[in-house]
Amino acid sequence: MPQETTGIQITAISNAAISSGSLLSNSFDPSYEGLNSLTLPIIPASGIGNQLTATVPLQIGAIKQGAPLLESTKSFRWSMSPYAIDNPEDFSFGDIVYFSPGINDYSSILNKVNVHSVGGGENKGLFIFDSYNTESQTLKIIHKGFVDVPLGMVESYMVGNTIYIGENNKLSTTPTTASGSWVRSMGLCVPSKDSTLLRIWLDPDSTYILLV
Repeated sequence: MPQETTGIQITAISNAAISSGSLLSNSFDPSYEGLNSLTLPIIPASGIGNQLTATVPLQIGAIKQGAPLLESTKSFRWSMSPYAIDNPEDFSFGDIVYFSPGINDYSSILNKVNVHSVGGGENKGLFIFDSYNTESQTLKIIHKGFVDVPLGMVESYMVGNTIYIGENNKLSTTPTTASGSWVRSMGLCVPSKDSTLLRIWLDPDSTYILLV
């Protein structure tokens, strides 16, 4: 008896952001948000069982000019609500914070880093505290990206240098040197036209060094 032939329809989906005027293929509709999908024609099945073999022409292009990192991106600024904090007055913009297990709607506790204590955030995801609304209990934190901070919130700063967490648990180009402390890169100092603010490219390293 002749073998029954079936077909399958494949949809290729990409959630990548495609810049205006650039196409992955002629069938893609460029857009900044949402999924970009391309539905291929029915592919005839051949072979035995569930094995399918077919030749599918697929053209994929690339953006010729590099996609620049937008300074205005808010992709790494998180908002959590309601997030209960027992002592919200202890936190202010620019504090370096991390989460540990706790009891609230997010099953966590917000803590300030302490470079002089093992267990003070060296192996946790690190964030910059943005703000907290006590009425709505809305917590906002920054995990990555360009951050402009006032002069007094940084212990030492030099454009082009790596920035760490200093002796007083503030951003600093001079890491702590005390025995028993830990060192971890937090990002880079980048140029800014505003002389009243210091611009940081925040990108916490996933590794740390323990000083003995």
